[in-house]
Order: sequence, then structure tokens, then C-alpha cells
Amino acid sequence: MNNNTIAGIFLLLCQFIFAQQSETHQDTLFVYGSDAGHLSKYVFYHVDETNNATPEKIDWLHRNDKLKRWELNETLNLGLNPHPLWLYLNVKHLGELPQKYWWNLYSHADAVYVYEKNEDGKGWLLYDVLSYDTPLSERTVKTRFLATEFTFNPNEGKVILLKIKNLRHSQYAVTDFTTPVSNLLWEKEFYWNIGFFVGCFALIGLLSLCIGFFTKQLAFIRYCGYLFFIILLLLSEELLITVTEWPILFELLKSVHALPIAIIAVGLHFYILKFIVQSQFKNDSLIKRLSKIINAGILFGVIFLATYFFFKNYFTFERAFFIYLWHTAIAIAILMLLLTSAMVFVALNTKRMWWIGLLVALVLLYFNPVGYFLNYSGLIPYYKVTYPNYFYAQLCLEFLFLGGLITWRYQRTVITNYSLLQEKALKEEQDLQRALDIQQTERRQIARDLHDNLGATLSVIKLVITNSYREDYNLIKMITRANDDLRHFFSQLYVIKNDKLDLFKQLEEKIDEFNKVGAIHFVWIKVGNPLAVSVSISESVFLIASELLSNALKHSHANEVTLQLLIETDQLQLVYEDDGKGFDAEKSNSKGMGMRNINTRVHQWDGEIYISSNKLGTTIIITIPL
Repeated sequence: MNNNTIAGIFLLLCQFIFAQQSETHQDTLFVYGSDAGHLSKYVFYHVDETNNATPEKIDWLHRNDKLKRWELNETLNLGLNPHPLWLYLNVKHLGELPQKYWWNLYSHADAVYVYEKNEDGKGWLLYDVLSYDTPLSERTVKTRFLATEFTFNPNEGKVILLKIKNLRHSQYAVTDFTTPVSNLLWEKEFYWNIGFFVGCFALIGLLSLCIGFFTKQLAFIRYCGYLFFIILLLLSEELLITVTEWPILFELLKSVHALPIAIIAVGLHFYILKFIVQSQFKNDSLIKRLSKIINAGILFGVIFLATYFFFKNYFTFERAFFIYLWHTAIAIAILMLLLTSAMVFVALNTKRMWWIGLLVALVLLYFNPVGYFLNYSGLIPYYKVTYPNYFYAQLCLEFLFLGGLITWRYQRTVITNYSLLQEKALKEEQDLQRALDIQQTERRQIARDLHDNLGATLSVIKLVITNSYREDYNLIKMITRANDDLRHFFSQLYVIKNDKLDLFKQLEEKIDEFNKVGAIHFVWIKVGNPLAVSVSISESVFLIASELLSNALKHSHANEVTLQLLIETDQLQLVYEDDGKGFDAEKSNSKGMGMRNINTRVHQWDGEIYISSNKLGTTIIITIPL
């Protein structure tokens, strides 16, 4: 080990001990193949309000102690700065071997000019030019952030200047001086962490989108949109847009601004929370007014995002309108955030849970897209920018929590809608049953009137004709036929005339009538005791059988139809079979009046109906408990 190496190690040791004893500014950064400490100790800065300073001018200011230092271990935050920011660093490598170092700048800067002082100390060389708008494939140092590489010979010192122009984002200088190896190792861990969170957000968003389309519930689609804008915000603020390999996608993503993205995201966040807590509001007018304000904010964000995308070159802090627009957007974003938290607090306060509402409101104020942007912009730095992982973890927990609440809220909505549909179906069935009862009562009254009046008259006429006109067989045949037709009409109107009428006999007569038509052969099978069936159930069974036989005659195109009535001690079964063309049972149940009447009559007696129909025929089994 030579004397230079020993001296270098000694100087580093002294520097470390001195730094531990007292945090003070130092004029020179000594490095020995390792990363530097916080650069606030070593870097000087100057804001060039004239916009025409040169490296020579900055060097002169340094020699005359006119450059500024910022607070130790803090990040330089200049807010909206339309002027170039100059950073001055004197660094010396104490190793005995050549070593590469990166000066890294985590910024959305439009342009960074890197100057190195000549070895003779009398001039400056434009060493490198960096820009956030430069794709990764065209950069010398291929990292997501802006970095320039220097190679130091043993015991070599360099004086370096950075001229930073950042005209579209707040001037928030996060910078360090590292070896490439250690930086890339840190970046590798960073990519894994960010990749994990982005993957989680994308997966949850895709799942929400599928659920939204499947359930036709807008809240899940908004949830997906919220996650999409969170991912955009994350990629923008973590400088990951530059990693994009496709040139077209890179050009699209670099033309979006994080501020309107945060506004739209917090607006969608409002609607997600509104879906969860809306049922707790007693005053709908209040939440409607809040929704109108949020809608206006979202519209503002969309217009801001679109105009910035198409006219990015005009949106710089050198123009007054962009500064006004920026401040207006910040105010709108904070207002939307406060209204969202207030809505949750008011909703929970209606259930006398004001302390829970206050706690949730404070959490929403701390963890949200707007706060994330304001923190990264340096406007409200309430946590370290370089350690944001816990914020992403909180977002994951929030997403899971919100997803669970949305699912629970949607389940309640489904249960409520199902109950309403059941009530509606029950009411429709009751109305149909009432109509059938009224219809049956009217049929009975018409049958009685016809039987007592027209039936009696025809009987007298038949008696007179039979006694007085015995030789006129045609007349007797006509009056007999009219009397038979009237009795058949009676049977159609008035199903059961008394308690002793045999249901088997009545259905057998109906089968005989249909067989006389001749188009279809009807087969009748009966088993059991028809007197075990009450009159009311017999009426329903007869009407059901009549409807089935009529439908077969009109629509089935069958050659043979079999009707079976099986009466047991505790139930009866009516079995219908044909070899016709079949029908769509579901469509017929919903639209066909005949099948709806059959279903209503079956359900009236707590019965069950089974239908199987295809191109080979139809089978219908009706079971009614006795």
C-alpha cells in the first residue's frame, strides 16, 4: 500500500469522524469507491434569474462566496421555478485505482447541461446533455433517472456544474453521487418493489373491470379506472415512463402530466366511497351537490390533461397562464380531497360513529393520490420521497379494504333487488290468480244464466217439437244438436257442477271431443280414485289438462298425445307426452299466456311442474300435493 492510499484512507476516516461529530457544510466531496453522503453538505446552488449565466459566471460567484447552500440533509425545494438552477460540486477520488461514478438527478427536467472544468482550471467543457424527454435507448447512462458518468483517475479531483431547466414540474432537486454498481443494486430492488405494486394494482383493476361488466355495476368499472390512474401517477412520479421500450408508447406517456391525473383519480375515489356510504345519507340533496362539484373537478382534470397532451410546448412556467392553471389545479385537487373526506365523515356521523368517521377521514387525507403528488412535488413533503414503499403498501391495503366494502355493498344491493323481484313476482302471480278466479266466477255465472234461461227454453222447444212434429226428423235432429252444443258450451264454461262429478269421466269426455277432430290421436290413462280430489283442485286439474290438450292441437304437430292422471293418497300427477316438434320452455313460460296460466294454477296448490321439450317431443309432469 503506497503513501497516497494511506493518506486517502486517513482523509476519509477524518471526514467520517468529523461528519459524525458535527453535521456541517463542506467544500469538497471526498470519495473512495463508495457512495457519497447527503449532497446537501457539498453542493452549492444558484438560481439564475437573468436566464443568461455561464459556467464562468457561476465559477466567479463561487470564488466570491456568492453561491448558496441549502439546509443539511434536506432536499432543495424551489417550487415553481422558471429560471435555470445551477449546482456546483467539487469532488475528489482518493483511490489508487481508476473509478467510475454517477451523478444522479431524480427529476422531470426538460434539460440538464453538465459542465466539467478543464484540467488547467481556466475553461469549461460541455460534458453531457440530459433530458427527461430522451428515451432510454438514446441515453449514455441507461437508467430511469437522469445520470451522467465520470471516470476518475487515482487522486483526481473534478469541478462539475449542472444547469437544470425544469419548466413543467416543481423544482425539487433530489440528487446523489454513487458508484454504478451500488446504484444498480439499489435500482434492482426498487424495480422489484415497484413492479410488485404495479402488478397488484393492474391485477385488481382487471378483476374489477371483469366484475363490473359481468354485474353491470358502474362502481367496479370506476374502481378499475381509479387503479389505472394510480398506475399512471406512479409511473410518472417514479420516472418509470422512460423505461418504456416502445417509442410510440413513450411519446404518449411523456405527454401526460401527473397533476390532472391526480385530480381525476381523487374524483373517481370519491365515487367509489360514495357507492359504499350513500345508503347512510338521510339528505340526498347534499350528496347530489357534492357530486356536482366533483364532476366539475373531474371535467377540469380531463380538459387539463387533454390540452397539456396536445399543446405541451406552450405549458411552461415561463408563461403566466400555466402558473395560474397550476395553482388553480392544486386548489381544485385539495378541495375535492376535503369534500371526499367530509362525505365519509358525515356518512359515518349519521350512525353516531363520529370518531370512526374522523379517523377514516384523516386516513383519507393522509393517503390519497393528491397527497402523493403534492409530496413528490415538494409542495407538502410529509414523508421521505426516497422511501415511498409504505405508501404503496397502504394503497394495497386500501384497495383490498375498498374492494371488500364495494363487494359487501353490492351484495346488499343484489339481495335487496332480489327481494323486490320476489315481491313483484308474487304480486304478479296473485294478480293473475285473482284474474283467473274472477274469470272462473264469471264463467260460472254465465253458465248458470244460460242453463236457467236459454237451456230451459231449448228443452221446452225440444219437447214441443218431439210431440208435435214427430215426422220431421230433420227438425228434431237440429234441435237435438243445438241442445247438445249448448250442453257442451256449459261444460266449457262451468267445469265442475257438483261435488260428485267424476274428474276421470270429465277428462275422458274432453279426450273424446279432441279425438273427433281426427288430426291427432289422443290416449287417456287414469289410475286412482278421483273422489279423493277436492272440487277446487279438480277444477284446476281439468283446466290445466284442457290447456295442454288445446296447445297440442294448435302447436305441437304431433301424431299421438298421451295424457295420464295418477291419483295417490298424498298427491296426484298429471303426465303429458307427445311426439311433436317441441318448443322453447323458457320463452313460453315468460311470454305464453297459456303456460303462465298453467304455472299459476300449479303454484296455487303448491305444486311442481317439470318440462322437457326438444325436436323429438315434449314431456310435462305436474305434481300437486293432496
